[in-house]
Amino acid sequence: MIDRIRTGLLALYARRIKNWRTLENASAIEWLKKIGGEKAFKVIWEPLLKGKFGAEAENVAAVWFWNKLKLRGSSRKRGGRESLAYFDGGFFALSEIIKENLEKLGVELCLNLQASKIHSFEDGVIIETNQSKIKAEQALVTTPIPIFKEIASKLPLSYIDQISKIRYLGNVCLILELKQSLSKTYWLNVADPSFPFVGLIEHTNMDDYKNYGGSRIAYLSKYVAVEDRLFQMSSEEFFDYSLPYLQKIFPAFSKDWVISSSVWRAEHSQPIITRGYSKIIPDYRTPDPKIWLATMAQIYPEDRGTNYAVREGRKVARLMLGNLNK
Repeated sequence: MIDRIRTGLLALYARRIKNWRTLENASAIEWLKKIGGEKAFKVIWEPLLKGKFGAEAENVAAVWFWNKLKLRGSSRKRGGRESLAYFDGGFFALSEIIKENLEKLGVELCLNLQASKIHSFEDGVIIETNQSKIKAEQALVTTPIPIFKEIASKLPLSYIDQISKIRYLGNVCLILELKQSLSKTYWLNVADPSFPFVGLIEHTNMDDYKNYGGSRIAYLSKYVAVEDRLFQMSSEEFFDYSLPYLQKIFPAFSKDWVISSSVWRAEHSQPIITRGYSKIIPDYRTPDPKIWLATMAQIYPEDRGTNYAVREGRKVARLMLGNLNK
């Protein structure tokens, strides 16, 4: 009972911390043990931390975990029930609306181009792609930092060394289209060290399954190093690997429930927020005044998310416009 009380107090305490800088030099493990106790850490937090970050769990800063607790706590109503929203039609609908409005403003969208190099000249920048060279007054790069380093290789080595300190985990995600629901739960965190997935999300417990042709949609997500065996598996191998773990939680589940499955991978999905992270985050302004950088790794102390991407996009756009006016 004492450990349960301490766990509840930990969540309340996290919501009352205003100055996140006081946590910058502590690891998530140190902080959780100190505030919540050793037993709660072993039962709840350690499996979740290691399930998400694997070998990097010991390097994760307290700031990252504090923000997660604060964010989840603020999404609950007085009765404790969580209140979440979903954009009608999802990210695709959102991107289509943005695309339509940009085209009305006369913006030219160059799709399916792969940028290989970006460098400045006297009057602006040149972006080399697999089809052509594009000239611009300024350029904003929003790729993950490892890709940015490749295409902006002419920036000073000292700057490249600095941004190279930011490391990433990849992500592999199994998406299942099902004939019936797994459970009534939308987001299930699994605090079991033997379970390789930290979360099982049944999306159609949040958004109406009728919007998906009557199918139920669920997914398993795993953050791993790109060298990891799980990341290297084929889609069929990954599905077969996941099946017994699904059946462990849902004994009635079988392959007969599955209408279709697909696997998505991203190499640079989760920046690893380490202690003292604010000291290594690059500014939006790079050493080249005509080349700008805005990525998910620069969102701090919050973690990556669409809301923050919109916020930071507006912020860097204002800076770039101010630079043009000068």
